Amino acid sequence: MLYDISYKLKLKGVEEEAEKMKYRYLFSWNNMLGREEWRLLKFLRDKFGDDQIEIFQNSIKRSDKTIGFSFGQTFEKEEVYGSFHITISDSNASANVKIFDEVNGDVWEIDLLVKESLGNGDFSIYMKKDDRTKK
Repeated sequence: MLYDISYKLKLKGVEEEAEKMKYRYLFSWNNMLGREEWRLLKFLRDKFGDDQIEIFQNSIKRSDKTIGFSFGQTFEKEEVYGSFHITISDSNASANVKIFDEVNGDVWEIDLLVKESLGNGDFSIYMKKDDRTKK
């Protein structure tokens, strides 16, 4: 319970800092496929306009600087809508996201701001409030 309160306070501080910078906090690098997966899903759902998108857990590939996976919906079987790839730059100051739309053949690409989170080996990922994905 105390951990949850501490986490929520930290998250509120990160969101307030983002607001001052005119950015939107998206998710933490270490938690984007765990505790903050809902934030990653919101990001994808906003792009695709589909509230039912899910991440296919068996497709996740992760290294120190890159995360990729397929996403879509499961009806009788997994229906892949696309794939998501994020790579943090060597300087740890930015990240590039590529979202491949398997249905329409489109590719969305966006550069994001990365800030180290209090020296704990994690990174906060932000998007400019006025950024739109580029096709």
